[in-house]
Amino acid sequence: LGDQHTKFFRPDASTDFKNSLDGNIVGIGVIIDVDAQGALLITDVIRHSPAEKAGLLAGDKITKVDTTPVTTEDGIADDIARLRGKVLTQVEVTVLSGKITKTVAIVREIIHVPLVETEVLKNAYKIIFGEVAFGTDALMKNALESFLKTGKRRLILDLRDNPGGSMAETRNILNFFIDTGNPLVILKYPQLEVTNYASDPAMTDWSQYEIVILINGDSASASEIITASLREYFPRNVVIIGETSYWKGTVQELVSFDDKSLLKYTIAEWLTPRNKVSIDKVGIVPDKRIVFDRQYWRTKRIDTQLLGAETYEFKN
Repeated sequence: LGDQHTKFFRPDASTDFKNSLDGNIVGIGVIIDVDAQGALLITDVIRHSPAEKAGLLAGDKITKVDTTPVTTEDGIADDIARLRGKVLTQVEVTVLSGKITKTVAIVREIIHVPLVETEVLKNAYKIIFGEVAFGTDALMKNALESFLKTGKRRLILDLRDNPGGSMAETRNILNFFIDTGNPLVILKYPQLEVTNYASDPAMTDWSQYEIVILINGDSASASEIITASLREYFPRNVVIIGETSYWKGTVQELVSFDDKSLLKYTIAEWLTPRNKVSIDKVGIVPDKRIVFDRQYWRTKRIDTQLLGAETYEFKN
């Protein structure tokens, strides 16, 4: 079909995919990507996961899963499938950690990906989106209410490694920021355009706050919609920091079949609410580019992108 986001899932794979929409998967608890040299890189380790318990760290490179060497020439779908599996089964993972190669046996578990996490920083309040799965909007509302109670003026929205998710949740989250009657996102179908409008008042006058959005190359789809829309509505007090986003500017629909297989297929392109811009195959370029320094994180546990978000100076 020439569309990398249209995909057929066999019955076993469709179950895993549906679980991921609820923030639950079976695996070891790592987020992986391909680095500039083509190695399979662990970009993050989920808290309290089997991978964390086994001592795997962000920055480690996976070289082998069980007895199969890792190759990324044709993508990483097969490697992800090998890391995942049935709950309570064991997988051996060989990693290059710095200059040391080690193999660890890890028992797969149901991984509960945190949808929303918060952290009170010295001069800011940080909200981390794991993904925009079902239920994220309610958690996000609670987090924003907690931020407003702190009296802090700087809000950091951490959308790094957020793969996106539900369009309905995305609209609800945007409505927390965008007032009644204003467009949230535009869906461009082959024959028409449909504009989704805010149905409720915004939670506060967000123009009075400093909002920093963190993104990277794995910020995709719904997280890109949120980022792009907020930048259009609040050009003076929203800044985007990090690396260019993934560039997924399309919307998919799901069709289930009697044998429990599933088809995910593209139905529309989404456009930003005010300027009607498409980011498909382009991505969102940050206002301030800061590359995540993995070595600095490994040795000093300092997040260079977050540091940039905390210290950024807004122009009056």
